[in-house]
Amino acid sequence: MGDNSGCISVKRNPFREGTVFTTDPKRSSKMTTFIPKIEKLSSCVTRILGCNPGQMTLQGTNTYLVGKGDSKILIDAGEENNSEYISLLQTELKTNKWFISDIIVTHWHGDHVGGVANILQDVQEASSAKVHKFPKLQPPESYVGAAPLNFIKDKQVFSAGGVSMQAFHTPGHSEDHIILELKEEGVVFSGDNVLGEGTTDLAASLHTPAEMNINLHLGKLLKENKIDFVDDGNVKKWKVSEEMKPNL
Repeated sequence: MGDNSGCISVKRNPFREGTVFTTDPKRSSKMTTFIPKIEKLSSCVTRILGCNPGQMTLQGTNTYLVGKGDSKILIDAGEENNSEYISLLQTELKTNKWFISDIIVTHWHGDHVGGVANILQDVQEASSAKVHKFPKLQPPESYVGAAPLNFIKDKQVFSAGGVSMQAFHTPGHSEDHIILELKEEGVVFSGDNVLGEGTTDLAASLHTPAEMNINLHLGKLLKENKIDFVDDGNVKKWKVSEEMKPNL
């Protein structure tokens, strides 16, 4: 999500939760891309940085407010007990008179789901939000606190805030990982499954069945001219058509 009309820039984290890695040692020691803490990426997408920089998260987890009008869907929730992130989110909502109707987490890792309970408790504009996540194979799923959890089904469509997003189960980085296709803009939020550099393959190998699943789905959307930009969990913007072959 950047200056391209109707596109979302790609943010990503080649070191998330110790499961993401790069073969380039230079990338493990410094963060080269500046990411604003808050950035409007398109008419219906605003990115809020998770304020959790580090070796595992680089500049920080990307979270997204998606929707037209006052109602927004929040994609991912950052880490637990991060007061700076909560303050940024709260200020952005209050300033624009927005509220969060739904929170969708892409997978169970702490830098994506950890902040759910804090958001529901501390952000008045999100206190009634419904929380959605694809189920893990082995419950329990206690990391969202006491919030009722609505389990996502593969290919489920979310309609809120004047936009439609379809969820696709894409295991690989984690067993419960999903990506979200924003139909109005032809954009995919890839979470930690597709990165601009490095790899999220937990087996440290390419072309596993899980990776082929995400490749096939992105390839299908690209062929049908439904998408050409992807937003992930952390760093730079890239086009699927340019990056899919060399990176995947």
